[in-house]
Amino acid sequence: MTKILLYDIRKDKIEIVKDIVREHFEDMGFIEVYSNGPGQMECADQLDTVDLVLADISFCEYRGLQFIKMIKHKNPHIQCILASRCAEFDIVYEAMRIGALDYILKPVQAEKLSSDVQEARKVINREKAASVGEE
Repeated sequence: MTKILLYDIRKDKIEIVKDIVREHFEDMGFIEVYSNGPGQMECADQLDTVDLVLADISFCEYRGLQFIKMIKHKNPHIQCILASRCAEFDIVYEAMRIGALDYILKPVQAEKLSSDVQEARKVINREKAASVGEE
């Protein structure tokens, strides 16, 4: 079962993404929700149990990218999909450079999110299978 951490500033936006994920992937398991601010550090302790992070980096700034760097440093196997209204090339480039699986422009389209989550699950399953093979 894939476990997702949703990260967004606004609770109502998290609910929209949760609904999309649940509609397309009933077997995703428990979805943890954290908001911006103190929740960012609180969720760092939970990363050992997370397979996928869907994060809204909100503004054209690097704070959200720092959060993703922290996640990838703690567990490089966690897949990250970022969403933002910011289409500035340097932000998108940096997101992909630090290991984001994809970068979605907002407003998030259900089909795009579904496709990206499906791709993330493929990567997660491949990595889990490879780690079992190594044991």
